[in-house]
Amino acid sequence: MGPKTGKTPAGKRAGTGGSLPARPESVGELTPETPNSKDLAVWLNALLIREQAGDEAASRELIAAYNAVPRLWEDLDALRENAEHAWLELLRPAAESGRGFSREAIRRELERVRRDAAGEDPSPLERLLAHRVALCWLATIYADTQYAQRMKDGLTFKESEFYQRRCERSQRQLLRAVQTLATVRRLLTPVVQVNVAEKQINVAG
Repeated sequence: MGPKTGKTPAGKRAGTGGSLPARPESVGELTPETPNSKDLAVWLNALLIREQAGDEAASRELIAAYNAVPRLWEDLDALRENAEHAWLELLRPAAESGRGFSREAIRRELERVRRDAAGEDPSPLERLLAHRVALCWLATIYADTQYAQRMKDGLTFKESEFYQRRCERSQRQLLRAVQTLATVRRLLTPVVQVNVAEKQINVAG
């Protein structure tokens, strides 16, 4: 049985009579204590695909599920994912229709950069800044890629200067994001006071 969503019968698409993806029996009744599981993730993703295609019933079903398990809202990063999606679309050449492998490879590399920047057990602020570092890295890759692609066709001096400046700006933004993350991480690191030969020394924990 799917979660109750007002007057709309669970598993039915409002206005069309089409069936929504059924909630797996292994998930059980949705409560704040519902654990994360592969079956839950697959079901939510199936609903999300329908919702993004304009299915209003799937949208209501998703909202009901997330309201039933509030933790899911905290784990959701829709704004970041939208920004990443926009950059990934820019990086995909216009002639590359249907080539999902390249896109997935870039997405996984982006996730690796974000994970490496965040480090182990990051604070919420470190996670936020790590997302920024990853997006700036992707913007830098895009600027470098476009410059290289345009160079093949030949560039005027003015055009070359434009692309060079754009590459330099994106690199500066990336460096600022990295420096900000490093500064915040340093400020969040606890300081331990140690007495050595009657002198107090502050040591980062």
